[in-house]
Amino acid sequence: MRWAWLCLAVACSGGTPSDHGDARGDAPPGCGDGVIAGDEQCDGTDLGGATCASAVAPGWLGTLGCTSACAFDVAACNTPQTTYTAGFTTSANWEAFDVAAVSASAVGFASSVFDGRYLYLVPGNGSVIARYDSNAMFTDGGSWTVFDLAAVTTNATNFQGGAFDGKYIYLVPYGGGVSGVALRYDPTNANGFASAQSWTAFDLTTVNANAKGFVRAVFDGRYIYYVPYYNGAYHGTTARYDTRGGFGDPTSWQVFDLSTVNPAAMGYFGGEFDGRYVYYVPYYNGAYNGTVMRLDTHAPSGFADASSWTAFDTTTVFADDVGFEGAAFDGRYLYMPQGADQLGYGQYVARYDTQAPFGAAASWTQYAPTSLCGYNGAVFDGRYVEFSCFSDGQSYVGTTVAYDTQGGGFANPAAWSLFDASGLNTSAKGMDGAAFDGANVYFVPYFNGVYQGVVTRYHAKTPSWEPRGWNSTFE
Repeated sequence: MRWAWLCLAVACSGGTPSDHGDARGDAPPGCGDGVIAGDEQCDGTDLGGATCASAVAPGWLGTLGCTSACAFDVAACNTPQTTYTAGFTTSANWEAFDVAAVSASAVGFASSVFDGRYLYLVPGNGSVIARYDSNAMFTDGGSWTVFDLAAVTTNATNFQGGAFDGKYIYLVPYGGGVSGVALRYDPTNANGFASAQSWTAFDLTTVNANAKGFVRAVFDGRYIYYVPYYNGAYHGTTARYDTRGGFGDPTSWQVFDLSTVNPAAMGYFGGEFDGRYVYYVPYYNGAYNGTVMRLDTHAPSGFADASSWTAFDTTTVFADDVGFEGAAFDGRYLYMPQGADQLGYGQYVARYDTQAPFGAAASWTQYAPTSLCGYNGAVFDGRYVEFSCFSDGQSYVGTTVAYDTQGGGFANPAAWSLFDASGLNTSAKGMDGAAFDGANVYFVPYFNGVYQGVVTRYHAKTPSWEPRGWNSTFE
């Protein structure tokens, strides 16, 4: 993510570097000669200039090593002494900025991507993407740049989230269910952000006619997974891109229909990676449902084989655990906030213990931190999990919720805090997703009755550093 790409999302999420990707722990050819080559991350004392901050996440300290398999050894890397902001509910710790002041078209964003310096607001309505320089003043319009993606291709509109692989930014095609045109941005291109020359388009429907209408993406250290939602019908056709291949090369892409594993496996809204498994978050497949899909990235049968996937229906534990939107991972637990259910907007957050059996009821818990809040995304800042609310079923709300993972337990009311960001700006309602830059949490503006552009930001901690696995996904 911004650096030499260095953090294997697996290693950064509590696994070991040798667990990453398809390597299965085997040393690549040439490993041991003391010179980095091929797929090696390092070789002996040759670290390629990498540090703990580049190999794990920005802000990390310590001494980076190299394993005998020529993968980074991050055992001696650690976080700095950290001060978390006292008072999630204190307005002095919050700021708001209306990106529409930079461009009237900069409204209606669907989640965001962070690359280590810049925060990208993904256009969920229209084609104008906004970028914020996190090294500059948040409320200064000069810190923001906008670009109309229509200059790249006429189909570049209405995306739903994105991902960062350490080098490139990827935008997820939705287009109301009719678009399969994925975009990739190269931050190193000399032409800059606001140039079509820095962007590349690829139409996934050239690989498979059903490969369109995705919502969010997940990165596992090598592959980008596009989460299936609606392509004219609620569907389960997921796509995977190998970042080691050419973006415009059809052989770099694979598709697989999840509904061949479980007929309910359609209509997902986001996903997450825990260092080995990729999870797809169940939302609506014609009915609000709870069929979570999990991919074992170590399965020898591979992505496009039913045996690599496992389904679990959360309603077998809690009847009302359906209709989730987004997810976050804190190093052990997977959190899925409820967006809506058959009774209206939901209130629950479901939590899965990734150290326990996926299919066991005891591995899952739920909690309702507030009465009625339809969530839309979550993010982890190293201690707290923050959730954004979209609506309470009656009106659009500016509620944000924080869970303290060190606060005495998931079902402890004292571990949860609520803040109404609409007190900063009355338009700051109806948010879609959140992101973390190492110090601040951003809540993404989408729709409050009209498409809006008021970003809110919470100062979470000092100094700035990212948790392990920070670039695997943002919701």
